[in-house]
Amino acid sequence: MITALACAAAGCFTPRPLPYHPAERIYLGVFSFTPPDEPGWLTTPADEGVFNAARRGASQDETYALVGALRQVEEYASDEEFLGRAREALTGGPKLSEDGRYELRAADVQLWKELGARCVRVTNVAIDHQPARSSGSEHSMVMSAVTFFCIHPRIPSRGIMLGLSQRCDEGQEDAALDAKAQALAATLEFHGSP
Repeated sequence: MITALACAAAGCFTPRPLPYHPAERIYLGVFSFTPPDEPGWLTTPADEGVFNAARRGASQDETYALVGALRQVEEYASDEEFLGRAREALTGGPKLSEDGRYELRAADVQLWKELGARCVRVTNVAIDHQPARSSGSEHSMVMSAVTFFCIHPRIPSRGIMLGLSQRCDEGQEDAALDAKAQALAATLEFHGSP
């Protein structure tokens, strides 16, 4: 997941502007959401069932990324089992990516019941040791992400990921990133039936 968010944030895509003012709901099969109503978001190519967008931040190298994805998942008997498996998958792995580019500094996984569905809220902070920068600078950047993973309440074999991330220089982290991600997740709607 860190790699997908980083790619969107790093600019490895051919952009298309998102329609805005007001922001239009994005439909991905059995779920939909409304992206932030901010100018500058550009969509990026994605596989079926995946939505990627990115925008520039305040500085030349700062970027934000938004990812929504639909996945096939195993069914879980309880919230506790889902939380345990999510923690294991998202925080139990290596702290450094195989290529050495990304280093996980902090991660937290909590149940999130705001939508009345089985969801977890994941926050993580990673260091990108080889960021692509418009400025040409070569020092590391901080990547912070808030991601929600939900099990579709009527189709328990379908998982939904919705996340917002920021890549910036250390000390320039967006204090409102968590609130922005929660506002994004609050727009999540589930469609369809088994």
